[in-house]
Amino acid sequence: RVGAAEMPGTDTNFFVSGSIGSRGTSNPGTSVFGGDVVITGSANIHRAVAIGDSLNTLPNTTSLNVYSNVSGDFATVIDNDNASSGHGLKVTSDGTGSGTRLLDLESASTTIVRVRGDGRVGIGKVTSLPSARLTVEGSGGDADIAVAAKIQHIGDSDTSIEFESDRTILTAGGQSMLDLKEDGSSTQVLILSGGAVSSLDPQNLSD
Repeated sequence: RVGAAEMPGTDTNFFVSGSIGSRGTSNPGTSVFGGDVVITGSANIHRAVAIGDSLNTLPNTTSLNVYSNVSGDFATVIDNDNASSGHGLKVTSDGTGSGTRLLDLESASTTIVRVRGDGRVGIGKVTSLPSARLTVEGSGGDADIAVAAKIQHIGDSDTSIEFESDRTILTAGGQSMLDLKEDGSSTQVLILSGGAVSSLDPQNLSD
């Protein structure tokens, strides 16, 4: 449906409205495109797509802007129902340095997750990313990193730090180097323990 009186802006050439019954009401109706929708233009002219409730949300520099003001729901949902290879979202860029931000997640204007083009990842209140590949910044009584059971060295399956209930085991080359245990019945720090096959298991001792 095209009409000059219904165009939302003076530079609009084609305006797609909702259902006919929604005309003149607060109900926007639904617009359905049966095939692919392609928005393009000359290479040196910026083309933008805005999804939201106002033309004021049209981005000036970003190509796609999704605006929402809803409570208890997500502004955007990407749903792939394929059960075997249902990929969700891919972000790609030719940038490989520290100036390329592949992903920024913000809360109240504070960056809490950042992924840079040089492979560094920051989680928490991210202000800077030092030489570490993964930077976790936390505060208060919460743990900065919570691990279910094990931290393992890549390419070295028998070298790890493993967590059990009230117990931490540091293993290198399949050998328990350091075993720390406090389960209420005993408090132990075992260093390279075990000895011969016939040796007593130090974990069964009271001290």
